[in-house]
Amino acid sequence: MTSLVYLRRILSRYTLPKSARSRRIAAFCRVRRIMAEWAGDQRRIIKPSGSLVKGTSIAGGSDVDMLVMVKHDTDGSLEDIYYSAGEWLKLKKLNVTYQNVSLGVVIDGINIDVVPARQQHAIGGNASLYRRKAKTWTQTNIPRQIKYVKDSKRMREIRLVKVWRNLHGLEFPSFALELAVIRALKGASGGGLGRNLRSVFAWLARNIVDARLEDPGNTANDVAEDMTKGERRAIADAASEAVLASSWASIVW
Repeated sequence: MTSLVYLRRILSRYTLPKSARSRRIAAFCRVRRIMAEWAGDQRRIIKPSGSLVKGTSIAGGSDVDMLVMVKHDTDGSLEDIYYSAGEWLKLKKLNVTYQNVSLGVVIDGINIDVVPARQQHAIGGNASLYRRKAKTWTQTNIPRQIKYVKDSKRMREIRLVKVWRNLHGLEFPSFALELAVIRALKGASGGGLGRNLRSVFAWLARNIVDARLEDPGNTANDVAEDMTKGERRAIADAASEAVLASSWASIVW
């Protein structure tokens, strides 16, 4: 079996079934109704913002990211908005996990990461988000992030690296992973799926520990900062093993 045939089979195995996609959409709609009630007249946007709309989702991976953006003139600090959204979800009898910029809830067995944000200006997609771990805020543009990943045309490589990440138990946030794959393959043309993946693993092994992953939604943001040095070293070590592996079956299965 050629590497291309094998990797295509892996992609097929981890393709999200229509039934699973439908369940995720139904869960998203339930949480959207809850968050629309929370935002009230100050609602600007409530929409999916992660792998489901980028085309990089895999079966068994993280489920649904939801951007909840309120208007630019919404009262309160970003911290107030973040924790107010969390308290509202609790009021609706949902268990809430306070993450970094998101609030994790599980509904009907589906994980939803709710990202509260405030629009920066009356017009445009720039948003301000609270960063709980650093107790500060950040600016980004999520529609621009989505477009950047989709325009990269690296969905197959991204999805396979996500499979590898999950199989090897690595802490590698999805957006950072997407940016790393795109960065590793910048300027690459052709070469085939297998060769591209080898290039990604080689780049991760050499560079991820100290790499800066620029946020296309705000070039001042380093998305790699979401990972600790220890987490980055674990990714580099696993990538080094992948580079040396004699068969794809020991890398993804």
